[in-house]
Amino acid sequence: MRFLKSKKFLVLVGGVIAMGTAFFLWWWQNDVLPAFTPDELASIGFWESRIKMGDGKTAYEELAVEGAKQTYEQQHRFAHAFGEALYNQAGVSGIAVCDARFSFGCYHAFLGAAIADKGLGSVNDLNEACFGALPGSSLSCQHGIGHGILTDIGYDFPHIKQALDTCASLSHSDPIGGCYGGVFMEYDSRTMWGDSAVSRVGDKRKPFEVCERLDDKYGRACAFWTPQWWTQAFFSGGEDKAQFMKAMGGWCEESAFGKKYAKDCFEGIGNIVTFSAGFDPDRARALCEATSKKEQNRLWCLRLAANHFGIDVSPEAGLKVCSSLKGKSLATCEAYASNKANIEQPL
Repeated sequence: MRFLKSKKFLVLVGGVIAMGTAFFLWWWQNDVLPAFTPDELASIGFWESRIKMGDGKTAYEELAVEGAKQTYEQQHRFAHAFGEALYNQAGVSGIAVCDARFSFGCYHAFLGAAIADKGLGSVNDLNEACFGALPGSSLSCQHGIGHGILTDIGYDFPHIKQALDTCASLSHSDPIGGCYGGVFMEYDSRTMWGDSAVSRVGDKRKPFEVCERLDDKYGRACAFWTPQWWTQAFFSGGEDKAQFMKAMGGWCEESAFGKKYAKDCFEGIGNIVTFSAGFDPDRARALCEATSKKEQNRLWCLRLAANHFGIDVSPEAGLKVCSSLKGKSLATCEAYASNKANIEQPL
């Protein structure tokens, strides 16, 4: 009898242990426990070790799982660490691992490391590698080349012209979203500086000062990427976002440069609305509507915001951004929300 009681006790204890183990595994798999610490995620050496243990794609998916628990700024920072580690371990062939997630952070650091290693003479080969290995996201890759070029040559104003001219020499050069976009983003935000990154200073009375000093062939790209810089340089976080959006719309409408490139300027605002709205489509719609009293200007903002929501969140969220529009404007916005039309493939 004592044996039977002992056996029952052991069975009971074993059952408790099994249930506890199952609960722990569920807890782990459902991301209650973090697999990696923020310091590890931001470490180039850590990602080099993860890539060595398996392969770049597996390690990148680990970043995706852990990055989802972090802020947008942290995700981009972690992706930079990963991109540099990927180049260190895999060389140029590793470019196929990166994609557009984390605001292209993997591309930024990977291509920056490649250009620092091989020099500016390598940019044509890197550009061809982008279009050869990544036909579906080649412009995102080319965008990273722009970051790498400017980082390599410097941040004074003459350098931005040199960097843009280098971009112009590349095959498949996109007028807005590729290499040019990487140059402007790096010039404005210094993202390749990592934790030391700081936006360039500016004057609200001269919102397009840099753009106005460049050749017209760079006007569209400059108008598109400048609103991103405005939010970093002029938005303190304390003022109402809708009022700030209205101010940015005013800069697009009222200056000579802004009027000339109004479409690109308002689409540039739409490009950043997803993050400004905290990924809330109703809030994004309200922010775009605050930019202007003119329907056409609001539409340019809304359709880019809808495109981002459609790709990054869900097609339903993208359609929700468009819901205040009617007729042809609604149809156009919905085409962007479903990614049937976007900045790379305009209607």
